Amino acid sequence: MTTQPEDLRSEPATPPGGGEQSSLAPDPHLTGAAPPTEPATGRPTAPAGGTEPAEATAGPAETVAGGGPTAAVATADRVEAGGAEGSAVGDGDAGGATEAAGAGRRRRRWFRYTLPGAGGAVLFTCLTFTPSLLPRGAVVQGLVCGIAAAIGYGVGVVAAWVWRAFADRDERPARTTAWRVFALIAVVALVTAFVLGQRWQGEIRDLMGMAGDNPAALVLVPVLAAVVFVALVALGRALRAAYRWLFGHWLPHSGHEVADSPIVEDYLNNPRHVAPTELRTDICLPLGS
Repeated sequence: MTTQPEDLRSEPATPPGGGEQSSLAPDPHLTGAAPPTEPATGRPTAPAGGTEPAEATAGPAETVAGGGPTAAVATADRVEAGGAEGSAVGDGDAGGATEAAGAGRRRRRWFRYTLPGAGGAVLFTCLTFTPSLLPRGAVVQGLVCGIAAAIGYGVGVVAAWVWRAFADRDERPARTTAWRVFALIAVVALVTAFVLGQRWQGEIRDLMGMAGDNPAALVLVPVLAAVVFVALVALGRALRAAYRWLFGHWLPHSGHEVADSPIVEDYLNNPRHVAPTELRTDICLPLGS
């Protein structure tokens, strides 16, 4: 009886759909064929870029019919300066962390200021401590400082924009060293202006025979000025973003034309009663028939 060589014996056939691969099957690494691929897990793949489309923060404009020309009403509800901003949404905890990070960035944008604007705010605040015809109390002085600081911030931002337009250069953030030098100069200037202002106010009270102001009330001046300044700047940024969306996005796609009538702004709440990010304003844009 003859026996087969050891290397020519065949293994039992493997049933289809399971078991190990037969020893007579061709090796994909030797034949050059592509190895079998594993079945898909069924999880949907993320689109290119990894983020979902951005969603506009301003609500849609409503067309209101009245006795005169129609008007498009857009609400500036926590609209962020610079336009709408999207957020990357992931699975599970990753998506929640990404949304929280995006919300944190949006909150920080409300309290981010430029160096030219801050310089204008400090300059206009120092000017409010100059002598006046009538002596001012702490509350009035704080309101005046906050309003003047907001105006000075806007003047500084516009001046920087004009200078960049003539110099033909792009905007770039200020360095940390520049902010530190500015902070030192601002503190010295504000303290000096405050001390001189109180001296001048005291002289005016003496000339008019009025009693001096309560020294403890002077603490309200910087606090009230800071609150008013932040609220007014946030309101201005929200209105700017709302106007950009209204004229740059909604109006070109609506098929309407602007009528020869003034734009009306309806302020729905008060900066003294709500946070800067909760300010709401209706912008009524008159449309042609």
